Amino acid sequence: MASGRAQETWDAWDQLIAVKALAGPGSTAGPPERLAEEHFLYSTYGRPRGTSKSLTDSAFVSTRSQFLLGGQTELVRIGATADSDANLGASTVLRTTRLERDSAGRVISQRMGEGQFSQELPASSTFGGMNVTSFLGDMPHTVETVEPIAGAAKYVTSTLFDGLGRVKQIDETNGTTSRRATTTKPATWSGPSLPGTKCRGRGATTLEAC
Repeated sequence: MASGRAQETWDAWDQLIAVKALAGPGSTAGPPERLAEEHFLYSTYGRPRGTSKSLTDSAFVSTRSQFLLGGQTELVRIGATADSDANLGASTVLRTTRLERDSAGRVISQRMGEGQFSQELPASSTFGGMNVTSFLGDMPHTVETVEPIAGAAKYVTSTLFDGLGRVKQIDETNGTTSRRATTTKPATWSGPSLPGTKCRGRGATTLEAC
């Protein structure tokens, strides 16, 4: 069979709204056979709010995102819909991820489980999650990992970063400490040595002769 082809559809705002995978030429008589399709949904302001994927003509696997409480809480739900642009039922229990952000837009809480749109995820069906209890600037410093369905236990990690935002050290609840190893390499000089000239190598802590 010849290689497949993709057919894209864009709206007036130059947003990709649909992609169809078509069978290669000669696989069937007439127009190319549709193998699969994916649709992309946007809010009035152009923010992505969902996708719908389908391998058949009868149903779509749809993901929908919606902001609540002034945008600080985001719900992402996954379920089946009959049409590509249909909404998921508010009272239907579906796989859900609930994100909460502070006023600076930093994620402070995440819960993953099954529940209805209008309620907090019940502990009995919340598979996992985390809470960020402190930050170093924009970087999460202290993080609690939780598994409500299994009880109230928490696993706490504290992370330190260097001046470039890279992880430097991780301290865990069990007393384990992990540190990122760094190597130093003196700078090299290809020209002639000048009397009394010294240079500092990249990452070096002492002056080295060039």
